[in-house]
Amino acid sequence: MPWAALVAGCAVGLGLSLVAHQFARPSQSPDSIIRTARVAFAPLVAATAFLTSDPHRNLTATLPAPPWLTTAAHLLFAVPALGLTAWLQLELAGADLRITLPPGSPAQAEHLPWLSLIVEMAAWSALAVAVAAVISRTRWNELAGAVAAPAALALTGVLALAPLGLFPAAATGPGQSASWPGSDWRWCALGLAEVLVACWACRDPWRRLPWRP
Repeated sequence: MPWAALVAGCAVGLGLSLVAHQFARPSQSPDSIIRTARVAFAPLVAATAFLTSDPHRNLTATLPAPPWLTTAAHLLFAVPALGLTAWLQLELAGADLRITLPPGSPAQAEHLPWLSLIVEMAAWSALAVAVAAVISRTRWNELAGAVAAPAALALTGVLALAPLGLFPAAATGPGQSASWPGSDWRWCALGLAEVLVACWACRDPWRRLPWRP
């Protein structure tokens, strides 16, 4: 279990949220709070990329257990830590919003779509696992986490720049509120595709991707 990468990712992500909460000001907009929450999710996604690594790969592959069991066990142990960290980050984002909203404003749940942000993080994490699982099928399997972490974040940045409506702004108006369900469905579709890719890549650690000069 890559506890070092997992603990480091959770600690850095929570530290970013604490720093943002420390510097929260009444003039801050809900859009900036959402952007900060998304940035704070990045270390957690990077840590997820290391969950497919297995330092005893040659030994575990000879065991009667299925080859994907190691990755599944890593994900099972990591979900509580990642979930608790994400919950604390969203709690801090909610506290930031209470600082910025004037007295008598509607509840922060109308401005920050908590469930949508969790769906985004889950899709980003699935992307990191899928990229790492694919790299694990090559001769560079020992570098899968180190390569997949920046690659997944870079791909997420490309998706943010693409005109796909995956990163809507704060739900402060009727048009903006309607854009969040559409982005949720797109993230769910992308996440499902990434899970399928990860399952395909984890089925046989001895089978390598073909390479022809």
